[in-house]
Amino acid sequence: MLTPLSELARPFEPPTAAQPLRFRYTTYMGESHPAEKKVVVEFCTADMPDLTRQQREKLVKLVGVRYNPDTDTVKMSCEMYETQAKNKRYLGDLVDKLLTEARVRSGFSNPRYAELTRIRIPPKHSKMYPLISVTTSPSPNTCFQKSGT
Repeated sequence: MLTPLSELARPFEPPTAAQPLRFRYTTYMGESHPAEKKVVVEFCTADMPDLTRQQREKLVKLVGVRYNPDTDTVKMSCEMYETQAKNKRYLGDLVDKLLTEARVRSGFSNPRYAELTRIRIPPKHSKMYPLISVTTSPSPNTCFQKSGT
């Protein structure tokens, strides 16, 4: 006899501070589809460990239009490799490189990005297009908590 599904159900546990990246995959239930290899990563800039306010502003400038100021989240996707695992690895490495570049103390380590220190990027997703200002968050994973709780 099979176990009832109600016995196998587990309560939802939100990600911890040690898990700031959220990956999304799409499957087509056994059918091959061109979009099946696509992986999307989303993270809140407030949840990134050991970033000062200036470093968060630098990270926002580096990611450009991938940043949504209304939710303080960054969303990136990759589908250039044949498997989801390789695309996930690429996105993880890319986030690591962005954080490393954001943590460089004196401006940008790459001279090509030196002009970003004086540029203010109008956010693509913002309804009011405010100047980018990054504030600190009181607790980890605040961007993905339910409102009203």
